[in-house]
Amino acid sequence: MIGTLSSFIYYMFWVLITPFIDADQPIHKWFPHRQYALTVPMVVFLMMLTIVGIFLGLVMIHSKAPERKKVD
Repeated sequence: MIGTLSSFIYYMFWVLITPFIDADQPIHKWFPHRQYALTVPMVVFLMMLTIVGIFLGLVMIHSKAPERKKVD
């Protein structure tokens, strides 16, 4: 829980506070380029969405459809 909270605080500080701090300040050395603040979560989200979609597709392919009764 502490790791999650510290990661959240780090990310929020990186995204919300550092844009308002001058670029020549040494605090910018602690953070990667701001481009990664949106790129990395977006890529992770798309990967997870792809994995869930593949899983659901495989489950639907491999599940047997109930047999229908023939009506004469």
